[in-house]
Amino acid sequence: MSDKVSDSSKTPFIIRLASQLNKAPFIIRLASQLNKAPFIIRLASQLNKAPFIIRLASQLNKAPFIIRLASQLNKAPFIIRLASQLNKAPFIIRLASQLNKAPFIIRLASQLNKAPFIIRLASQLNKAPFIIRLASQLNKAPFIIRLASQLNKAPFIIRLASQLNKAPFIIRLASQLNKAPFIIRLASQLNKAPFIIRLASQLNKAPFIIRLASQLNKAPFIIRLASQLNKAPFIIRLASQLNKAPFIIRLASQLNKAPFIIRLASQLNKAPFIIRLASQLNKAPFIIRLASQLNKAPFIIRLASQLNKAPFIIRLASQLNKAPFIIRLASQLNKAPFIIRLASQLNKAPFIIRLASQLNKAPFIIRLASQLNKAPFIIRLASQLNKAPFIIRLASQLNKAPFIIRLASQLNKAPFIIRLASQLNKAPFIIRLASQLNKAPFIIRLASQLNKAPFIIRLASQLNKAPFIIRLASQLNKAPFIIRLASQLNKAPFIIRLASQLNKAPFIIRLASQLNKAPFIIRLASQLNKAPFIIRLASQLNKAPFIIRLASQLNKAPFIQSADPNANANSVCRPGMV
Repeated sequence: MSDKVSDSSKTPFIIRLASQLNKAPFIIRLASQLNKAPFIIRLASQLNKAPFIIRLASQLNKAPFIIRLASQLNKAPFIIRLASQLNKAPFIIRLASQLNKAPFIIRLASQLNKAPFIIRLASQLNKAPFIIRLASQLNKAPFIIRLASQLNKAPFIIRLASQLNKAPFIIRLASQLNKAPFIIRLASQLNKAPFIIRLASQLNKAPFIIRLASQLNKAPFIIRLASQLNKAPFIIRLASQLNKAPFIIRLASQLNKAPFIIRLASQLNKAPFIIRLASQLNKAPFIIRLASQLNKAPFIIRLASQLNKAPFIIRLASQLNKAPFIIRLASQLNKAPFIIRLASQLNKAPFIIRLASQLNKAPFIIRLASQLNKAPFIIRLASQLNKAPFIIRLASQLNKAPFIIRLASQLNKAPFIIRLASQLNKAPFIIRLASQLNKAPFIIRLASQLNKAPFIIRLASQLNKAPFIIRLASQLNKAPFIIRLASQLNKAPFIIRLASQLNKAPFIIRLASQLNKAPFIIRLASQLNKAPFIIRLASQLNKAPFIIRLASQLNKAPFIQSADPNANANSVCRPGMV
């Protein structure tokens, strides 16, 4: 290759490689000689001619570097061609697990006719949502089925299947999966009951089927369910939502678990059936106590169905020790003040939570939260609400941040958390939040909007997930804090990624003077277009090869005349050249 750069007045060989993109053979020969593939990869990442990258991949046995390359490319076709030629799919897998750009994977799957590869991908990925989005666009359900048989993360498969309009495949899914809850959530979205029935006949986890059936308005299927299932409680809850009492009666004649029938009956507006039930049951405390005190049980039943006399129901609640029944009553009321009075008297918050989750009057939920000392239920409530302002008002009143933490960890709607943080002036709480959350990206987006960098510093000192802090700091315009971050963090690569996004090179220089991991600084500098700082770097670093590879990517490298070891170099990085 020296014959290509014999003229020392020309740009060095590596620089010419980077600047002249049509000379891939040189890059190939370079790759075969250099044992530092990362730099080759960065070279390739600038080329817009994927065939060269492909040839690189076929020769390099360091696929991780190829992965890092692919993660930087926004041209998925190259990745696709890589995948079709590489016989080391695990590396592609690692690529997919790091990419947050699922569309590339999608385009890959749509072009590849090698489903086994996708299957292996899915079986190893811990970020199944990408696979889901992939499968939801594929019209080749057999692949999805094979996915389901291998994946142990059924929720994602379910979300996938819920988007498909080919129920038979879902059925085949159900027959193989042992995680019925997810199938249920899937089926609850389908309007094809026959498939649900076939599901029920195969599944041994009836509760989930019940919850599914409770949403269907086709009672005959429920009856067929009841004849096969031996878990009456769930059937009862199911029947309690149906408006076809005859089926419930047939259920009652076969079941020996009256309490559930009672709760069911309390919601029905057909008192005669309730009466017939009461005469046969030996466990009817509800109706018995009602009848003995009020002597007007049919009236109470009709009350339950109409619910337009809430004060009376409140008085009932104060006397009864079986809140579920009252709760189901209250859940249909649109008079929240009564529910509040209920909450203050009842010690069974879970039911109140279920009640509040159905109300669209969040101020009452707030008042509930201020009185209840069982925040976990509030958390479950908040996770169902899509009205973040109410959650924020909750957070401002609660002094038990751990519960908010658990809330945030369940919510996939980080903007709500962000808006929360923007209103809270208690940074320690946010720090406790960050220390417990395993979804730091949300915290990052949160902190990126806060103008209290000291708080971010405290975050950095406590968090053991520096990458997220880095992404956070990269958005801040207060570099001194980033410097303080660097002095505390022992994970320089993350700092580098941070610095590579900052346009304040002086801070990067100060970083370089403190860090003893020059390669990372180099990678940082390679992205900066301010060569003078790189020169100052070179004067301090004794690892010139990195500087050279750095210069090869810069379009301003007047300080390096040649990469030929025998050529004279009169630049500031001369002392470190090897």
